[in-house]
Amino acid sequence: MLSIFRNSLILLLLFSGVAHADWVQLKNGDRISGQVINLKEGKVSIETAYAGKIVIESEQIAKIESDGKISLTLTDETTLQGSLKPAQEEGYIAVQPGEADVQTIALGDLSAFKNESLPVKIKPPFSGHASLGITSETGNTEETEMDGVTEMANVSGENRYSLDMTAEYKEASEKTTKQKAYARLQWDRFMTDVRYLYGRGVFEHDRFKDLNLRTTLGAGVGQHLLDDDQYRLLIEGGLQWVFENNSSDKDDRNFPALAWRLDYDQNLFDTDFIFFHNHSINYGLANDSNFFILARTGLRMPLIDALDLTLEHRLDWEDEPGDGNKKADQKYILSLGYGW
Repeated sequence: MLSIFRNSLILLLLFSGVAHADWVQLKNGDRISGQVINLKEGKVSIETAYAGKIVIESEQIAKIESDGKISLTLTDETTLQGSLKPAQEEGYIAVQPGEADVQTIALGDLSAFKNESLPVKIKPPFSGHASLGITSETGNTEETEMDGVTEMANVSGENRYSLDMTAEYKEASEKTTKQKAYARLQWDRFMTDVRYLYGRGVFEHDRFKDLNLRTTLGAGVGQHLLDDDQYRLLIEGGLQWVFENNSSDKDDRNFPALAWRLDYDQNLFDTDFIFFHNHSINYGLANDSNFFILARTGLRMPLIDALDLTLEHRLDWEDEPGDGNKKADQKYILSLGYGW
C-alpha cells in the first residue's frame, strides 16, 4: 500500500509539473517546452528551464500551445485575448477566448502577442551600479574634478530597499570651486507584482548654492509600467515635506510639496548598450516657486565583464537658486562603471 501511494505521488508530481507547460513545435519536428513569453518583430520567445530564453523565427513554427492569458494583435490591428491551442493545420493557432468559440488564425496574420499571466520581472535580490569620472589638468592650469555615482537595490520578499548617491567635487589652483552631494534612501512595499507603496528620504548639499542641507521626507505610490528584457519603466508620485538649511542670508524654508519620479532604461537594438533617463520633480504646495528638478540622461556601453563606460548629461534646475546662481546647472560626464 505504501509503495502504491509513493508511486502515485511521484506520478502526480510529474504530471503536475508538465500538464501546464507551454510548448512550441517547429516545422522540423523539434519540440520546445517552457513558458511562452511573446511574439515581437516576427520572433517568438519562450523561457525554458534548461537553456533560458530561446528566440525562434515565427515562420519556423508549426504549432504552439499556452495555457496563459495571451493578448494578441493581428496584422489588421484586431485584438484578442485567450489561451493558445494547436490547430489541426500546420502554421495555424487556435485561440480560446474564455467561454467563446475557438478562433483559428494563421501565424502569418499575427502581428504580436504577449503572455499577460507572467509576473513582471523585478530586478535581482541585490543589484547595483557604481561609476567614477576623474579629470586632472596640470601646467598653466592646475585643476582636478571628480564625479561619482552609486545605485544599489535589495529585494527581500515584498520589500525593496534602494540607495542612490551622487557626489561632485572640483578644485582649481588649490581652491574648491564645486562641492555637491545627493543621497536618496527608499523603502518600497509591493502590493502587487507591479504596484508598491514607498517611503523615502532625500538629502542634498550644494556649497556654492549656499545650501547646507535640504532634507526631503515623503511617501506615495509607484508602479512598474514596463519591465522586460528590453524596456524598463517605473513612475512614482506622492506627497513630501522639504526642510532647507541655508548658509547665506537666504531664509531657511520648510514646505509641503508634490513629488514625481520617473526611471526608464532600455537595451538598444537587442544589445547590451543601455539608454537611460531618470528625473525627480518637486513642486511646492505653499509657493509654486519652490520648484526643482534633478535629471540624468545617458548611454551606458559595455566594455569587458561587468565594466562599462557611461556618457551622461546631468541637469539640476531650481526656480530659486539663490543670489548669483543660474537656475539650470548642467554637466556632461564620461565615467567608468561597474555593475552587479
